[in-house]
Amino acid sequence: MRLRPLALTTLVLLLGGAPAPSAQGKPEKPEVGKEKPAKGPDGLRESPRRPKAPAAPNLLTGPKPLVGFADQNPPMFSDQRFLDLGIRHARLNIPWDVLEEPTTLANVDAWMLGAEAAGVRPLLTIDRSRRPGMQSVSPTAGQVATSVRSWRARWPGQVTQISSWNEGNINKRPELVAQWYLAILSACPGCTVMGADLVDRSNAGSWAQRFIVAAKRAPKVWGLHNYIDSNNFKTTNTNAFLKAVPGEVWLTETGGVLSRRNPGAKFLGTGPAHASRATSYLLKTIVRLSPKRIRRVYLYSWATPSTDNTWDSGVIGPDGRERPTLRVVQRYLGR
Repeated sequence: MRLRPLALTTLVLLLGGAPAPSAQGKPEKPEVGKEKPAKGPDGLRESPRRPKAPAAPNLLTGPKPLVGFADQNPPMFSDQRFLDLGIRHARLNIPWDVLEEPTTLANVDAWMLGAEAAGVRPLLTIDRSRRPGMQSVSPTAGQVATSVRSWRARWPGQVTQISSWNEGNINKRPELVAQWYLAILSACPGCTVMGADLVDRSNAGSWAQRFIVAAKRAPKVWGLHNYIDSNNFKTTNTNAFLKAVPGEVWLTETGGVLSRRNPGAKFLGTGPAHASRATSYLLKTIVRLSPKRIRRVYLYSWATPSTDNTWDSGVIGPDGRERPTLRVVQRYLGR
């Protein structure tokens, strides 16, 4: 029997209420340096410099990649501005043990129900536990396989695209993630299973190569979070990763950043204007590096919750107002 919990919490989430307390915000990155940008007139952090994106290189033309959003909050699917974009793909970070944590599960149930109603296909990226005392515990391959089978039973027809782990090259050994990848393949036949979602750090390529050796196969699809390239108007890290691995590369978390706390890498700027320019550079230049391989872009995020003060890259602000980045996306999609 298909389970569709319609508890009051779930209905409130789906109809546009506040996200569940445990809904995942953008994870903080390890601090590398400190930025001291001034505040702009809107109260958001704005870089004192306004770097211009370099001219796009003369790249081969090709089909545009599909655009989706990575966002944890179900109200996205009832926002008419989102529906007007005609987007059919969205990404959700999901704890490997989500079925054992009721509050997070209520949010995921609402998200999956909203995606189904909006005709949006989920990409599920497996992530750490949200349960107290379990955040740093790595599951076994058997536990991952059991979780995936349970998800397929709970959300039939929606669990068809899975990434084996979120940002694995920060704190997970590729040999361990390779075990999870193989377990997911066995638990979800016919599914699109990504090797992992990786951050565009210098170790992304070597991490992926070790993964391939451990798995004894190369995944058909990889995920890359190329915030560093996008927000520095460069193609260096994305190009290096494309050269290091075979297969498609989906940019599963990316886009211009308005503000952040404890930055793990320097960006050329922050603020609404910077975020708009960075997203434009991403969609006009970076995705053209390899049109046949970069087939999807998931922008993070749709709307920034008022409770999230660690990271802001939403095209909709906490006050519900549109940011300049939304116009960039609308133009790219011809809307």
